[in-house]
Amino acid sequence: MTTSTQRPTRKGFTLTDAGHEFWKHPSPWTIGAMFVAALTARVSVGDWQLTDALVTPVMIAMFPFVEWIIHVFILHWRPKHLGRLTIDPLLARASLRFSLLKTARQAEVDRVLQIVPEAVRQLRTLAPVTAGTLG
Repeated sequence: MTTSTQRPTRKGFTLTDAGHEFWKHPSPWTIGAMFVAALTARVSVGDWQLTDALVTPVMIAMFPFVEWIIHVFILHWRPKHLGRLTIDPLLARASLRFSLLKTARQAEVDRVLQIVPEAVRQLRTLAPVTAGTLG
């Protein structure tokens, strides 16, 4: 068996398409509104300093690392044993349950999506009959 080391090239999905998809969700709008509110509050207070200009770039630079640390050390945490003591944080267990629940729900959604077309076909057949008896 041979495996390819090259990644397949994705075609048909541009950065513009990603931007349009991004702005369709409520999170960017919420973050943007909070940013405008915070900037407005900061401008109204005044007394600007060099640290005010540094806060945003530092936060943007740190964000990917903080996300990675949270992802690795909280979401993928497995119980650790120190002698007789087992360390199994509630957040890690909740994260595992959530991912399992999400997988189970996806199976339910898939089942519903298989049923819906048949239900629509049956409704199409019954609609004229029902309309004739009611009218």
